[in-house]
Amino acid sequence: MPLSCSDALNNMKTKNRAYYIDSFCADGEHEVFNAASLCMFAHVFDTVNYYGGNHSLRSIAPIVRDRVSNVEYRTIHTLRKHCNTKLRYIVSFLHNLRFLLFAPAHVTLIYNYTNPLFLKTADVLNKLLRRKVLVTCHGEMNWLRTKKCYTSRERWVRRFFLSKTLSPCKNIYYLVLGDSILRNLCLLLSPNFQNRFLSVDHPYIGSAVADCNRTDRKKIRIGTIGIPAGNKGIETVIRLAAADRQKNFYEFSLNGYLGHIGDKLTEIRAAGIDVPDTVEFLSREELSSRIEKLDYALFVYPPEEYMLTASGSILDAVNYEKPVLSLKNDYFCYLFEKFGAFGVLFDSVDEMIEALYAEDFVLPSPDRFDFKALKRQLSPESIAVELQNTLWVHNII
Repeated sequence: MPLSCSDALNNMKTKNRAYYIDSFCADGEHEVFNAASLCMFAHVFDTVNYYGGNHSLRSIAPIVRDRVSNVEYRTIHTLRKHCNTKLRYIVSFLHNLRFLLFAPAHVTLIYNYTNPLFLKTADVLNKLLRRKVLVTCHGEMNWLRTKKCYTSRERWVRRFFLSKTLSPCKNIYYLVLGDSILRNLCLLLSPNFQNRFLSVDHPYIGSAVADCNRTDRKKIRIGTIGIPAGNKGIETVIRLAAADRQKNFYEFSLNGYLGHIGDKLTEIRAAGIDVPDTVEFLSREELSSRIEKLDYALFVYPPEEYMLTASGSILDAVNYEKPVLSLKNDYFCYLFEKFGAFGVLFDSVDEMIEALYAEDFVLPSPDRFDFKALKRQLSPESIAVELQNTLWVHNII
């Protein structure tokens, strides 16, 4: 249906206006990124209209209002996480289509999530409408590197972005969150798509954190943040814990959603690894409480995991000022090169185990890294400068 008269009147007042369309996320999904992303765009555009479900608005608006005042909030009907995923995509598609068809011509449309159903439709229609459109890409880009497709969503994404015959719409740009991701994508994309992708670093809204007091305990606490990397990642943590049985140096923990590895919980607990009381998604408060107790953040993802997508979990580690202990991957190496090291990257699991239990190995002190400066560099305000330059070069603003 057409947009309201009040929206039309508001759009007449401000030329540099954007619509931030959050038509899929629900119940806190990506709330940290969405809030930071919304703030970032608010520093680029004169006014941003946020459109999202009431449940998303309630979690995002308080964060954003503390930082910017030029965002106007509008509620749209979106489905909750417990609803059928296909139905959620269909509802999201209908909202996305509505904005593409009826938004004022001068408004830039920002879709904060890639809906596979919408890709081809938007491309065809916008060749006629010629609206300025930005689509933020996330984990769905990983489907481009796997030839075997398990779902129709994967097939749609692959067929669209890997097409050698499609001439993509020149007014739609796809935004990825880091130059390393853009470089890797260009190795996969057909030449006709390569100039449709732009890169900006993952913005993050940092918060004040409490110091971790280690004076009253002997063991060093090392834990994962976020969703562990499947069975392979869990086996790596179990190996690390098993190597500690004789040394008794460390306490290992998993901190995040464990629903996909519930069948290994008995083995995990038997290895002495601390886990949450639930395998479901933790509340932001509970996750924060667990991360604050860590001394170091552990990442054991396989190297290919972050070839085509960014990591919010490593930015959680930065926010809570926890040095990173990780296997090397393109994205983490990129962050270390651009912003400076904030931990140790290892070439393999064996090297990590050997180093952690070597007599002469000393873990880097958190005081060695300027996390506060790093958080300023990754703030929406700082990343907005980079984004504004990019959008200006491509005549989007």
